[in-house]
Amino acid sequence: MTSFKEIIQSIFDSSRERIKNPIVGAFIFSWLALNWRIVLIILFSNKKIVDKIALVEEKYIDINLNFWYPLAFAAFYVLILPYVMALFDWLSQKGISSRRLIAKNHRLSEIQGRQEIAAEEWQLEKIRQGSPDISGLKEKVVELEALIQEKDDVIQKLAEQIDSQSEEEANVETAEEEEEKEERPTKTRPIKKTNKASSNQTKKVDTKTETPKSTQDSTAFPVMKDIVIRDLAKTEREWILIYALYSSDYGKKTLTREDLINRYSESNRRTDSRIANLSNNLKTLIKSGQLKYINDDEMLLTSQGQEIAKEILNR
Repeated sequence: MTSFKEIIQSIFDSSRERIKNPIVGAFIFSWLALNWRIVLIILFSNKKIVDKIALVEEKYIDINLNFWYPLAFAAFYVLILPYVMALFDWLSQKGISSRRLIAKNHRLSEIQGRQEIAAEEWQLEKIRQGSPDISGLKEKVVELEALIQEKDDVIQKLAEQIDSQSEEEANVETAEEEEEKEERPTKTRPIKKTNKASSNQTKKVDTKTETPKSTQDSTAFPVMKDIVIRDLAKTEREWILIYALYSSDYGKKTLTREDLINRYSESNRRTDSRIANLSNNLKTLIKSGQLKYINDDEMLLTSQGQEIAKEILNR
């Protein structure tokens, strides 16, 4: 009796393990779904078992319904359905990522617009109140011009003194020569040629001194990497002014749109949206008088644009 129980138990255990197999379990469930009438007739019909078997064999025995269709459904469930579910998950994740990216770009555009508005309002307020930096530079220019004028006056006075002393010395030597000639008329003495005139010419100093033109030294400006790290420019238009200043050799040369695009690449700030908005920003800067076209391709950084760009670099 114990050995028979063990045999029955081993049969149930092996059957349980086979049912746990995905293909076997899927086949059983699909077979039951397609052939449920056979199960109900055999289990719950009031007919004799012989009649039940005959009824099943007569009406419900079909190789397609009993084997091939359940096998095909089991293969689809085990082999193909996971890939279909993975495809749906990938499409869903792609849609969620796209929505997040669109929301992020919208938020960034909104923040950039607010920054530009705040910067323009700040510039307008500085224009209304008068920029202290520009005023200080103008005062320094006036002081330097006064010092240069004072230096010119001193040089002119020294030159006049040298001229007067040279003339007095020349008159004294001429008088001495005339006296010697009168005292010794018999002796012919060659008159020494004085070199005072030549020394007078060498001692004269040109009273007209020109004020040296201020030349822009590239070492006085920070490099582009330093500007990016310090984040000196607050808006995209301020960045364009900085690019225009460096591309025009600090206001000495003309520049083109391609020069500005190259500066975007140099500063690692080049994006499709910034290049697309470059034309609109250039129109705004030209309307404000900070840039101007001299032909179809070349632009010039105006003095107003140079002052604003330098003021940005001095922050």
